[in-house]
Amino acid sequence: MLLVLFSIAILLLSSLFSLLFAGEKRQTACVGTAIASIVGLSGSILSSGSQEFFFKAAVPDLVISIGIDPLSSFFLIIIFSISFLTAIYGFGYIKEQKKLLNTLPFFPLLVASMAAVTISRDGFSFIIFWEIMSLTSYFLVVSEHENREVQNAGWIYLIATHLATAFLMAFFVLLAKESGFLLFKDFAVGASTITPSLAGLLFIFAIIGFGTKAGLFPVHLWLPHAHPAAPSYISALMSGVMIKTGIYGIMRALMFLGRPFAWWGIVLILIGVLSAVIGVLYALLQHDLKRLLAYCSVENIGVIAIGMGLGLIGVAAGNTTVSALGFGGALFHVLNHSIFKSLLFLGAGNIAHGAHTLLIDELGGLLKKLPLTGITFLIAALAICGLPPFNGFISEWLIYVGLFQGTFSQSGYPILVLTVAVIGIAFAGSLAVICFTKAFGIVFLGEPRKIDLNGCHESSKLMLAPMFALAFLCLLIGLFPKIIWAIAFSAAEAVYPALSTAQTFAVLSSLNYITLMFALVIAAALILFFLRTLFFRKKPESLGVTWDCGFEYPTAKMQYGGSSFVEPVSAFFKPALILAADGRAEDLSEKGLFGPLFKKALDFIMFIRIRRKSSIQYYLILIFITLITLFIWEAWFGI
Repeated sequence: MLLVLFSIAILLLSSLFSLLFAGEKRQTACVGTAIASIVGLSGSILSSGSQEFFFKAAVPDLVISIGIDPLSSFFLIIIFSISFLTAIYGFGYIKEQKKLLNTLPFFPLLVASMAAVTISRDGFSFIIFWEIMSLTSYFLVVSEHENREVQNAGWIYLIATHLATAFLMAFFVLLAKESGFLLFKDFAVGASTITPSLAGLLFIFAIIGFGTKAGLFPVHLWLPHAHPAAPSYISALMSGVMIKTGIYGIMRALMFLGRPFAWWGIVLILIGVLSAVIGVLYALLQHDLKRLLAYCSVENIGVIAIGMGLGLIGVAAGNTTVSALGFGGALFHVLNHSIFKSLLFLGAGNIAHGAHTLLIDELGGLLKKLPLTGITFLIAALAICGLPPFNGFISEWLIYVGLFQGTFSQSGYPILVLTVAVIGIAFAGSLAVICFTKAFGIVFLGEPRKIDLNGCHESSKLMLAPMFALAFLCLLIGLFPKIIWAIAFSAAEAVYPALSTAQTFAVLSSLNYITLMFALVIAAALILFFLRTLFFRKKPESLGVTWDCGFEYPTAKMQYGGSSFVEPVSAFFKPALILAADGRAEDLSEKGLFGPLFKKALDFIMFIRIRRKSSIQYYLILIFITLITLFIWEAWFGI
């Protein structure tokens, strides 16, 4: 615990020093983040059991609490691991993008706030750290604020995250009203006295508030705007780590609501299926690579939600094996997604750095100039599609097993929901394969469409080293998943201690067989490659053309474009989609609901901004309205 606090202190100091310095000296933020991440990672791994500390605040009757348990440790390992790698990548990235130096002090602040969220043990400090995380990430998203699209993305993110915070504030206020205190331990003690109707309302508030940050459909809207706008190393950190704080929040909230009801799990599964299918479908019909990756985050968060919903159904039915597979598989996928999605966004950064564009239809043939980026991007693409022998396969397989076991052990309508979940994950997985066949094939293979390959180049070693580390983890976890399963299962036990009785021995033994099978396949491939090299090493290679019917050389017009490659899929789903003139899918939730809502919010903000230049009476009116609102709030929700 002390090492985690020490790492947060280092992050704050590195942010301060970076702010005081000017020019390239601001890169001390990356150095400080890397050092702090090593310290924090060590503390997270070495922490055992649960620890909690209390501090009396200056405000009367307010106690601040921080602590660590297996659930916090699991998320801290993810936060500090990915932060370390993105800090190294960011150091090399900013050497090429010096205009990003001005917002660099917010980078260690974002890491510190994410860590602080996971160790917070009271509602007051949790909301404070959550808000700091939202604001620091906003400033990083708008690093290139001179771009109008970046400004718009920043506004959408800021409005979305504060609407979510409003639900979280209501969540903690209602819990505090029920228990009499703001401490998490009091929430947990009072969980048994919460009425079913209040527990259901709190569950909905948690899903909306935390689900917005996680990117669940339909409150995912900020992701496809913010991720493409942010610098690539920040996109990797936000998609790989920050959205997982939403998953952490849901898991932590479940500890305060008592024994779950089956309908909670059904709601989460249905939301997860919608997120998985719609997220990957929208990704498939995008032309910007980072926007494609952002929608893929929605898909994978949907898979995680399906796992959590399965876990809730298992707990409600008293089936610890199903609940363990659900929660354990969901947390396993949280870790896996943080690895391969960070790798994909770092790869996108290398593509933008080398080819100076992320428009898929303008790229092509980059494997010739960016071979190392291409290889690591391919590994991440295989992992995110859930293909063996990479890590994405293991976590999705665990959720699959849990869903099938649930259908065998449940009765009534939950069987139908679990069947829908199996079909949904399978369908989303098949669309993901098509999506990344398009992404990798069009970007890296074939001939260049509009770019000049002679001007493309591979990135520096500082930008490549983190990518190789992440690619290695994709393979390592796929081959040896038992260690990660033990950590994920321990985190799940912190939420529902009854999971300790789960009979998962068959699952663990099957993981051994999967590991052995993967190892044999890789060994066979290596042996075949060695034999081929041995037998043909002395034979000269000759190149020639076959009969070509007058064909001379390929051109860009002879290749698939992004729209033409996915045209059969877009034609099949056309009745359910809004397609732009260029074939890109418009987001239904944005067009129908949140777009108009965000516009109204922006109009109100601009109204206030204009009036602030007017007379003092406007300020007095706003202060009066605010005070009246606070008095009503205190009278209604007062503790």
